[in-house]
Amino acid sequence: MVIQNLSLLRGDDIVYALAVVDENGSVKSLVGAKLWFTVKDNESDADSAAKFQLSSTSSDQIEITDDVGGLADIKITNANTRSLEVQAYVYDVQVKDAASKISTVTKGTFVIVGDVTRATA
Repeated sequence: MVIQNLSLLRGDDIVYALAVVDENGSVKSLVGAKLWFTVKDNESDADSAAKFQLSSTSSDQIEITDDVGGLADIKITNANTRSLEVQAYVYDVQVKDAASKISTVTKGTFVIVGDVTRATA
């Protein structure tokens, strides 16, 4: 598992490119896999209490761009973050592979940075 801290200006759209590797640092195949990106106040919060959660079951949320090469794009939109408080949250990316094995491939803090311009129209 890779620990990586992320930061994002509140209300911005961004795509995080994810390269999934196993515990040995080798490329992890995403053939037949499902991915989840979850942001919460605390690790112990239930998924239902997440600030937001994205899934590869919807390609406009997480798109597996190279299943054999272990690559995916996590697509965070302004709608996901525009109402969040400026603070640090926790996040992780979990993978359920074709054999139904669950693994957390990255986690860390997810910092929402204050924005100046709030206009979107």
